[in-house]
Amino acid sequence: MMPTLRPSTPADEKGVTQYSRRAYQIYVERLGYPPLPMTEDYSVRINRGGVWVLDDGGSIVGVLALDTEPDGLLIYSVAVDPSHQGRRLGRRLLETAESEARARGIKRLIPTCIDQNPFAHSRGPMDMNCQG
Repeated sequence: MMPTLRPSTPADEKGVTQYSRRAYQIYVERLGYPPLPMTEDYSVRINRGGVWVLDDGGSIVGVLALDTEPDGLLIYSVAVDPSHQGRRLGRRLLETAESEARARGIKRLIPTCIDQNPFAHSRGPMDMNCQG
């Protein structure tokens, strides 16, 4: 069964924080410091309506975090649990970002990436070029 994609709620804050720390842990050694999504206080983003989760029977297996910027919609974080990768869930999260931008009347998505990510410079659903 496919995980449910839904906006996060304040009840998800602990799960989103724990998931993001696990998802980005692989970059600490490569970068020499924890990436920002690992140290984020997600309560503000969640309360603003800027976080979506992939929920698989009560477990968070994916997170999408967005920020509205003056020149577009920033994709702050998109991560899928390794045990769920290869199921097009990352694409689903990026398509959600695209839909959210359209719903807000925003014409530009601004992806951010960690250079050490082997997928960082692949193209998303809007033929986006990664910036990071």
